[in-house]
Formats: sequence, structure tokens, C-alpha cells
Amino acid sequence: MPKIHESGFTIIELIIATVLFVVVVPAIAGMISSAGYVNKKSVDYTLINNLAEEKIESLRGTGYANLVNGTTDFADELPASLSPPNSASYVISDQDTHIKKIAVTISYTYQEETKTFHYTSFVSENGLGQ
Repeated sequence: MPKIHESGFTIIELIIATVLFVVVVPAIAGMISSAGYVNKKSVDYTLINNLAEEKIESLRGTGYANLVNGTTDFADELPASLSPPNSASYVISDQDTHIKKIAVTISYTYQEETKTFHYTSFVSENGLGQ
């Protein structure tokens, strides 16, 4: 009697493939979802850092004599892509004789997680540190 060669998968092979599919597919889906979250956060952080740097450099560019002590809100300059609620302000104060301190604070909320960023710079009357 001639041997019959049947092709196909055995039950064991099908069970192993199913188990791998059930384990691997959700893991990959989770990684893709996490990658989107991490990407959005990194874009937001970059936007915030750039805005803070621009604000500090703009204030430093006005010179020591033009820096008036006080708090100023600049939330209207935040990118529209940042999720509300968000806020942005800077405080100018006397750090020492002939030295002004610029403290920038930016906050925003993404997926119910509030992040606050603090930046500090100094401006000297003599230009030191400018």
C-alpha cells in the first residue's frame, strides 16, 4: 500500500500558533499605543523648552535696565497643540545688587497628568552672564 503524504498543520502546531498570536498581538498593540503617548510627550516637551528658551532670550535681549520686577502671564503664547488646562508665566526679581533673576514656569496637562517646567536665568547690569 502506497504511503499517503498529507500536508497541513497538526493540532499541536495550531495550539502553539494560537497561543503565540494571543500573547504577541496585544503586546505589539500596547507598544504602538505607548509609542504614540511617548511621541506626543516628547513633542510637547520640545515645544515647551523652545518657548521657554525664546522667552528668556527675549527678556535677556531687552537688557537689565528694561527688566521690571513682577509677574507676567504669557499663556496666550503657548502652542495650541498643548492640552488645556495650561499656564505660562515669568517672574522678574532682584537676585542681588545689579543682578536680575528671570524665572519662567510653564504647566500643561496631558491625559490627566499635569507637568510643570521651571527655567531660571540671570541678567547682570554689567552684561556678565548675558
